[in-house]
Amino acid sequence: MEDDINQDELTKSIVNALDLVVYAKGSSDLKISFMNKKGLDMLGLTHDEVVGKSDYDLFPRNKAKSIRNLDREVLESKKPSLVFEERNAGDGHKSYKVSRFPIELSNGENFLLGSTQDITEFKIVENELKHALSFSECLFESSPDGILVINHMTRNIAKVNSAFFKMWGISVKLIDSNDDVLLSAAVGSLKEPEAFIKLVEELYDKPTILSNDILELKDGRYFYRTSFPLIEEGKPTARIWHFQDVTELKQAQLDSKKAEVAKSQFLANMSHEIRTPMNGIIGLIDTLRSMDITNEMMEMLDTINISSETLLNTLNDILDFSKNESGNLKLESNSFSIKHLINECYQLFESSAVGRNNSLDVSIADDLPSHFIGDKHRIKQVLTNYLTNAIKFTNNGKIKIGAELLSTTSDHCFLSLWVSDTGIGIAEKYHPELYSAFIQADASTTRVYGGSGLGLSICAQLAELMGGEIFFESKENEGSKFYLKIHLKKSQAIEINNGMDYPSRLEVVKNQQSRHFLIVEDNLINQKVMALILRRLDFTCDIACNGQEAIDRITVVGPGYYSIIFMDMQMPVMDGIEATKRIKQKYGFDSPSIIAVTANAYGSDKECCLAAGMCDFLSKPVKKSTLQEIIQRYAI
Repeated sequence: MEDDINQDELTKSIVNALDLVVYAKGSSDLKISFMNKKGLDMLGLTHDEVVGKSDYDLFPRNKAKSIRNLDREVLESKKPSLVFEERNAGDGHKSYKVSRFPIELSNGENFLLGSTQDITEFKIVENELKHALSFSECLFESSPDGILVINHMTRNIAKVNSAFFKMWGISVKLIDSNDDVLLSAAVGSLKEPEAFIKLVEELYDKPTILSNDILELKDGRYFYRTSFPLIEEGKPTARIWHFQDVTELKQAQLDSKKAEVAKSQFLANMSHEIRTPMNGIIGLIDTLRSMDITNEMMEMLDTINISSETLLNTLNDILDFSKNESGNLKLESNSFSIKHLINECYQLFESSAVGRNNSLDVSIADDLPSHFIGDKHRIKQVLTNYLTNAIKFTNNGKIKIGAELLSTTSDHCFLSLWVSDTGIGIAEKYHPELYSAFIQADASTTRVYGGSGLGLSICAQLAELMGGEIFFESKENEGSKFYLKIHLKKSQAIEINNGMDYPSRLEVVKNQQSRHFLIVEDNLINQKVMALILRRLDFTCDIACNGQEAIDRITVVGPGYYSIIFMDMQMPVMDGIEATKRIKQKYGFDSPSIIAVTANAYGSDKECCLAAGMCDFLSKPVKKSTLQEIIQRYAI
């Protein structure tokens, strides 16, 4: 008996603890025989005020009648009932789930068991979810991009928007088909259908892979395709395909590339047209300076030479800026000596510095390794720009170029290369824009000192390209110091002194038999200048006006007659590249050394020449010293 009482108490406690209204009614009079605490609290009544009462005692007549009709219906049908009700209460709008169950006890007595659950919060979440789904569905369907969702297991279409069918020109009737049918309908539009079919199969074999690319269609359109898996509980359940029409963007890219090619071609042509006459001017200046002339004539030549070099430097700056802007500026990687490089800079600028009553000194740290691997010419370009500016903006002062070791590892060094001066300096307000293209610290200095304003901008680009940085320190009327900090790999090269100086090596070339050169050049002035330089070096030379003439000459005299062929690239009848290929193909290792001599200044031109079989590349204008170096390198 005690166990039964305890069991009843336990059941009541459980029912009273439930977060929903639970009640029981007699089947005959439908009066309430039990209501749990949640129900009493909702009504605001006590147990005695509820038990034994009917719905007419507790609710307005119309509501009580409605409740009683629902109760009778459940008892008569002996089937449970579930209804959802919306009620306005004092604390706002409420949603309820109302359940009714017919109950028959073992003694044959019948009851109606009911429950009412407040589902307002669930309803709010449900409405929000419906809204979110509706919004997502709206976005999905209104998207201008084609979206396709394929079930991973069945490979049937799980979801697809109308934009997909429109983009691919596929009938909406295929919406209930599988991906194979869709694939067959779509690939006919592609320019390379086999590659796409192969890709689709690969993605289904590797269901977790994300993939994207550009698809080109036969009608000229381009789609950016993205495909990624839908993962649920760690397993792929579907694959989503997204197609975006990027035809306009792609066309813009193609137009941009065409414009870039046209720009590069224009610059190459301009370079060729300017460098060709410049080759004649500088070549003749170089030759005249070696003759016995008066001091007055020498001063005139110096003036012409400075003007020519200024024009050439401006041209080089414009080309370098353009090449770097278009990503065509390439770096070389060779072994070189920093000490030699700085000494070359010193020798190059010593007379210019002295000419403006400046001293030029060198400061190289003792702990600097002998050789490094990098682009010597680009590093030299930065330093020569620094030196040019230092000399330009300094009178009766001191200029110094130096190098020091900042840190080192087993195979790399971190270096600081710098140029300092005691010139006019730079006002602090001009510091932020000093590296901007076409900008000088003060616009008036352009008129006073000259310059394009490109130099430091190019230096900054070169430093970044080499993985380094440039910066400066400067005070107005006190001077400036410009730095290039760069990481360079150590080289195992060692300095070799074979006891033979440069002129003596050239004498070896002169004294050897059969040291004849062939100049292949279509420009009359350049023919004369190159021939004049070679003859003043006591060498003999022949001239061919195009590649075909060069081949004809070699056919007559044999490939061993000429030690070096100086080959222009752009010529009528047959260009230098084609002529070189034919000579190499015909004579192989017996071919003379072929050196490109061209007004084209792009790195791709050099690569093209070397690929054709040429040994080296000279950019016009060619100086006597450069020509001597080439001869002693390839004619011995």
